[in-house]
Amino acid sequence: SLFPQWETEDRYMYYAPDNDMDDAWDEFRHQRWQSAFDGWKELAENGSKTNLLRAYAMADMAVAAEMMEDYSTAIKCANLAIGLFSKVRTMDAQQQRVNVGAYRDELTKRSSYKF
Repeated sequence: SLFPQWETEDRYMYYAPDNDMDDAWDEFRHQRWQSAFDGWKELAENGSKTNLLRAYAMADMAVAAEMMEDYSTAIKCANLAIGLFSKVRTMDAQQQRVNVGAYRDELTKRSSYKF
């Protein structure tokens, strides 16, 4: 007989000290995925924030979208995060661009599963 079981996947989240980031994190921690997504979206679209902070928010939005099983939005957010990370000229940001790219590839595979 078959038994359903959970599959564990690591997800990396981003944080930087910012009141808006704190609020979204609080929502995410309480599994209020849409509220967390909306908080990070507000931060990601705020042109007065640094590209690095906006990239962090966009990458976190991808995870929140995945938690809601909205893979197309998650992939779109990952792609936008990659674009923002590309504008930051540090080695760490370039590494995060690669990491989010790998995550996007995993999301793409998951979105093609047929249940």
